[in-house]
Amino acid sequence: MINEVVNYHFNASIKEKIRLENGWKESWLLVLSDNQKIVFRACEDYTHIFEREKFFYDSVNKSIGKLCPDVYAVDGSCQHYDKAYQISEYIEGKSLRHILQTNHNESKEEIYYKIGETVACINQIQIDANHPYVKDGYSWETYYAYKLLQPQLLRIVKN
Repeated sequence: MINEVVNYHFNASIKEKIRLENGWKESWLLVLSDNQKIVFRACEDYTHIFEREKFFYDSVNKSIGKLCPDVYAVDGSCQHYDKAYQISEYIEGKSLRHILQTNHNESKEEIYYKIGETVACINQIQIDANHPYVKDGYSWETYYAYKLLQPQLLRIVKN
């Protein structure tokens, strides 16, 4: 079925399909027949999250420079695939998690400083107060705090 999605959006076929281990149940690095690399992620009922993530990435890239992958497609219609999906640009390189867990040239302090600088720039981005993600949605801070704290809170409540 992923072949249909790729053909629909890119008029190409899949040359190579590599499972990504990034916490998503369904996440693939796809190498297309024209050698373009894309990331395909799918999850039921995630259309809103995929759309919001696209909005966030687009806002960052437009406001402070190309830091996030371009999101090529978000589809929750289940017309081409049985779940909501997102197709984005694949950015070459190692993940932050991998870099922080292995030896590298830069000190962790320098890396954390760069992350802090980037977050500070992102926090300065002005979004239209009437935009649905601002007006009707919960804040990014609340969303990520909940996502990060939920496992810990569940363990505490259980105990």
